[in-house]
Amino acid sequence: MRRMLLVAGLVVIVATGCLPSYPTPVAGPGWNTHTIARGRHDATVTRGASAPAPLLGFTRATGRTYHFVFDSSARYVLTNPTEPEDQLDWNKLPGLSDCAQPDLAVNGLMFAWRWRTDLVPRVLEVNAYWNDHGEHHWREEPLLTLTRAQVDAKRPIWFRLRISNDGSRYEFTVRAVLGGEEVVRSFTADRPCPGRGRDVRKWAGGFYFGGTSVAPQRIRGWMFERR
Repeated sequence: MRRMLLVAGLVVIVATGCLPSYPTPVAGPGWNTHTIARGRHDATVTRGASAPAPLLGFTRATGRTYHFVFDSSARYVLTNPTEPEDQLDWNKLPGLSDCAQPDLAVNGLMFAWRWRTDLVPRVLEVNAYWNDHGEHHWREEPLLTLTRAQVDAKRPIWFRLRISNDGSRYEFTVRAVLGGEEVVRSFTADRPCPGRGRDVRKWAGGFYFGGTSVAPQRIRGWMFERR
């Protein structure tokens, strides 16, 4: 089911250097490699030197913060989609389940991405995405848009998912260097189970393709987890 919901958000642009520096080099110490094989939805993880083990579960979790890097493999084209509109489906970045539900597809928050072949020029969109008792929601306008050159440059993007202090809202923040400036974009959405679940164990989602269609090629990304 596709459903869109737009609530108040915030867009801020600040000068480069005002925020914590990005970890470098990409795919070096501290980075895990996430690979979705052709014909698959889920990714396998190759642990990098000095990188933390991929997360499975959290206790008393209120958020998650990480850097993620795409490369040219994110520029995919579905030539034989399971459903006609699958090219527009949102693929998922690592997230967090919520509301005493281990399945993120039922209740949870994450960032999503897709490669838009219907636009000229083609772009990669990054967006806030959350599930409310099995209904899928995302911001009407993407939080971040990357050109082909920006995708191929393999620049780290900073992601933060948070549950508000009062437990009523999801808070999404993304940061990236675009055109020589540090761009910071934030968005908030109503939480399906406000005020609940501080002590409930939550599960960590991973890099995921789809939607209903499987990956048409190998798709790879790198993640640097902030604990």
